[in-house]
Amino acid sequence: QFTSVEREAYEDSLKSYRDIKNSLDTAMEEGWIEGKIEGKIEGKIEVAKKLIELGIEDEKISQATEMTIDEIVNLRKKL
Repeated sequence: QFTSVEREAYEDSLKSYRDIKNSLDTAMEEGWIEGKIEGKIEGKIEVAKKLIELGIEDEKISQATEMTIDEIVNLRKKL
């Protein structure tokens, strides 16, 4: 019950959605996304370690790294 213009716009948006979904599915299958996530987490941990060594308080480290206070406390115990 779409007009021809509405139907074309709908089909275009559906094609775009499918293209994006297929790209994400491929990235997940090949491990690209997990690797990026792991890299970001490792980067945050390294920054947190340096800030702990500099004597920065946990709340500020949490703000800078977006890690929870509990994560920072646990990291501090490991150092």
